[in-house]
Amino acid sequence: MATRATGGERTKIILAGLLLVALIILALAFFTGSGREKIKKSLDLPAATAKAGPSETPATRVVALYFMADNDDLLHAEEREIPAGPPLDEAKAVVTELISGPRTGLVAAIPAETRLIQLFITKEGTAYVDLSKDIQERILPGSSSEICAVYSIVNSLTQNIKAIRKVFILVDGQERDTLAGHVNLELALQPDTSLIAR
Repeated sequence: MATRATGGERTKIILAGLLLVALIILALAFFTGSGREKIKKSLDLPAATAKAGPSETPATRVVALYFMADNDDLLHAEEREIPAGPPLDEAKAVVTELISGPRTGLVAAIPAETRLIQLFITKEGTAYVDLSKDIQERILPGSSSEICAVYSIVNSLTQNIKAIRKVFILVDGQERDTLAGHVNLELALQPDTSLIAR
């Protein structure tokens, strides 16, 4: 026959149970509370402690673009900054800047409506520049305007991009004899520095 627990034993069992519950609560508080504290501390770090990487500005380089002037039939250099990069990207930037026109009182040799359709460079150093038909339809009249339009492209590319030695100009993806009857475009053109004002 089982003996009943005395009052003192019951009290010990209750105290032991309460002690066990208290230990479990303390253990839970310790393990979960300390994790929260770590997270809180990491979130409360001041922004100044984060290491900021160096702000990289895109590399650029200065090129000489050639435009016309009001008082002669020569090409005049105007310096312009373009993004530095592979020869093909720089060549596209040069032609794009030529089309956008001068900033120093010179005269644009290429009509502003002209678009660069495509440009590529062969291993032999020939740049093929494909322009929209606006260069042919909107070019200023006269032989000197046509010469300046063609050689503003040829000289600007060959003088600034080492990979380019000659330039072949296409219009809307097609070969043309000339733009306006004066400069032969059937062959790739070499630079003509005699057209550059000194």
